[in-house]
Amino acid sequence: MKHWTNIRASVSDTPLPQRFKRWFSDSQQLSIHRLNELYYPDARQQGPDRCARGLSQIEEQLEARLHQWGHYRTVFLDQSSSGSGVTYLKWDLHLSTHKGPLTLRGVTQLHHDDRILYQEDFYDPRPLEGHRRGRL
Repeated sequence: MKHWTNIRASVSDTPLPQRFKRWFSDSQQLSIHRLNELYYPDARQQGPDRCARGLSQIEEQLEARLHQWGHYRTVFLDQSSSGSGVTYLKWDLHLSTHKGPLTLRGVTQLHHDDRILYQEDFYDPRPLEGHRRGRL
């Protein structure tokens, strides 16, 4: 039987891109108040429709998205790393909204070591306009 300390050590030994993908694959598995395991306190996050400076703003924005979208799934399609702490992740975000299912494709750029310093998401936000929580 594994001890809790061994489990925690094995999580921190997992490369950041794999932890990020596991964390954001399914919103039902997401623990917002443990984002400090992924992000530095002064991390920045940028996207076409948002900007957050610091972990507390990142948490607030994620909570607002979860409230707006409800349950979502992210399927990670491809990954490319520069070897110097920059990783690109291509993804499809699957939502179920009051207007029906919606899939949004995008790319996330991560600047990181064992935690994220800077994250920038690239996607077209127009398909999200007017969508709110539905059933998945």
